[in-house]
Amino acid sequence: MRSKSMFLMVACVCGAIAAVGASQFMQAHSTSGSALQTVEIFVANRMINQGDEITAELMSLEAWPTDRIPEGAYNDLKALDGKFAGQRIFAGEPIITGKLVDSSVDMAVSIPAGFSVVSMKADAANSVANLVRPGDRVNVLAYFTKSDMIPETGVRTILTGVRVFAVDNRTARGNDLDQTAAASTVSLLIAKEDEEAWTFAAELGRIRLSLGRPSESQSDQGESAGGREFLKWLADYQSSKCDGSEGAVATDSSNGQPSKSKAEKTFKMLKLHGSQWTEY
Repeated sequence: MRSKSMFLMVACVCGAIAAVGASQFMQAHSTSGSALQTVEIFVANRMINQGDEITAELMSLEAWPTDRIPEGAYNDLKALDGKFAGQRIFAGEPIITGKLVDSSVDMAVSIPAGFSVVSMKADAANSVANLVRPGDRVNVLAYFTKSDMIPETGVRTILTGVRVFAVDNRTARGNDLDQTAAASTVSLLIAKEDEEAWTFAAELGRIRLSLGRPSESQSDQGESAGGREFLKWLADYQSSKCDGSEGAVATDSSNGQPSKSKAEKTFKMLKLHGSQWTEY
């Protein structure tokens, strides 16, 4: 009996110690939790599309831990006055400086130096249906029919690895829900030196786009090899036409000997300036 009483006493003491330890642990945990510092910042309460003006109805204040607040977050409504979404902002996402633009900022600021944006009407046949999205890399091909300007019927690759600047009015990639309908316009970012090749190809042939790999990016060193070869192809054809028409030697009708007066060889080509053709 005495040993049994001793065992019960030890068990009671151990239980009491465990209860005190558990109480102290819970109290310490509660104290550390209450010490967590938070700050209210603006977050989007629904999806904000690119170009939308940032208004109070599109966002709400939400408490965030101070060590989790992203750089450039806002908690002052006045600081957001006149701001627009420079790219898509999803519901629950903090409103940050990096995703906003001023009302005076034009889309042209996002065009890198030395590049231009060109656009084409798109359909399932010439723009790989609805697969193309902003940021994709595409190859520009053109189908030509033989004519006074084109030496032969066929397909030529004009540009490769060109970045898609915009699809319709979207310049940022969206989710799959945005691809429910085929695009009507595709805009491409090309080097300024390739504008002439693009214009000739668009005027003289039918443009087609093929989807390339992300690694197939266009060179940042100016004019592309494809565009340069295409313009040379056109120029060589015009030169050969001139040589062929003036290659015969004039003869003197009196004695059948070659005439002293001979037409000089000339080089002729057409160049498009805006909507006007100029002959050189």
